[in-house]
Amino acid sequence: MAAERSTGHCSARAAIAGNPSDMYGGAVVAVPVRSVAASVTVVASEAFELPGLDRSPSTIDELDNVVAASGCGTVQPLVAATLIALWRRLDADISPVSVEVSTAIPRGVGFAGSSAIVIATIRALVQRQPGTTWARLLGTDPWVLAATALHAETSVLGIAAGMQDRLVQSLGDNAFMDFSHRSTATDSSDSGRFRLLGPLPGAAFVAFRSDDASDSGAVHARADTSTTSFDTAKAGLARAAHGAATAIDAYDARGLGIAMDATFDLRASCMDLDPAHVEMVHTARSQGAAATYTGSGGAITVLCTDRDHASATAARLRNDLGCQILPLPWTEARTTWRGTR
Repeated sequence: MAAERSTGHCSARAAIAGNPSDMYGGAVVAVPVRSVAASVTVVASEAFELPGLDRSPSTIDELDNVVAASGCGTVQPLVAATLIALWRRLDADISPVSVEVSTAIPRGVGFAGSSAIVIATIRALVQRQPGTTWARLLGTDPWVLAATALHAETSVLGIAAGMQDRLVQSLGDNAFMDFSHRSTATDSSDSGRFRLLGPLPGAAFVAFRSDDASDSGAVHARADTSTTSFDTAKAGLARAAHGAATAIDAYDARGLGIAMDATFDLRASCMDLDPAHVEMVHTARSQGAAATYTGSGGAITVLCTDRDHASATAARLRNDLGCQILPLPWTEARTTWRGTR
């Protein structure tokens, strides 16, 4: 029996190493940012009442026809796209609902806020109709959940995206992900492999500038993927992801810092980066920390030796650049690390 009201949640995500090679056949390590999340509540209704849609279809196949003819709306297109992805991909006969969206994830700074809304929507719908075949599948298989979320953005909305964000958000845990099957940013193939990782060594946090957002699609569109330098960087980024996973397995903060720094340096060698975003990395590095982009720009992931080092580095980023800080789960390293420089 369908619940009258249910709510799904999904946290933000931060890349640690390897990004953006996951968009081009590489590998990445990423972690959830549990301090900020998106929430979606669905309430039983006589018809589908979705943000931004002028019409209120009474069945999911009618909603599919509306979306095919008029699109997903402009207010919250991710919600309509999610319902359509469930219908088209898993034949999910979803009962009519009204939808409320709330998110604390800063937008446009590389925290995967869009995919968080999609996954939160799916989780709310799974809670509402738990006995259905599609809901049981989505509730037990994180890969299917991530692939369905990817389908909503790539196939329904036409957004260039990959599995990284959606998979780590579906898993809700630190993960190494290998997408060596994937060759281009427009290849929406959802195959690959992953493994869960332990907690981060050292002291980690993310810093962002909310007044300096960027469009991830535009960032990737500017990259010239046909050059030899891009191919070299892509291979190096994948190696950095493998190195980061190995370092996390060994609780080796120094090795993880090296992989993070290499990730940023390789990105800078082949992509046009916003000077304001680069400044955040350089400021963290001036404190002896390792740092790299959290996503496509606007936020960085920072690794320090211990709590005191992290506190001093975060204070420098706040005071000099006006950054906001979000913590990441971490554990003390078993080996001493005095920085990568």
